[in-house]
Amino acid sequence: TSTGCVAEPMRIFVAIAAGADLRARVESARRSIEAELAQRAREVPRVIWVKPAALHVTLAFLGEVPEADVVTLGQTLAAPY
Repeated sequence: TSTGCVAEPMRIFVAIAAGADLRARVESARRSIEAELAQRAREVPRVIWVKPAALHVTLAFLGEVPEADVVTLGQTLAAPY
């Protein structure tokens, strides 16, 4: 580009966001798992949990998509059928 910046491909997937009830239930399960690990494990494994607000179900992974195509792809996926 004229600014010297090179557009990087983006990792794109199609997903459905989890509702508030499911997020709360998953968060409760996470806390239970962490408590159980803390009591039973000799060495608690390092786990990086997804933030509840980001919880989703992936329907399809589209892979690396050129940044220039992302908006068009989003519009296409949002179009009613």
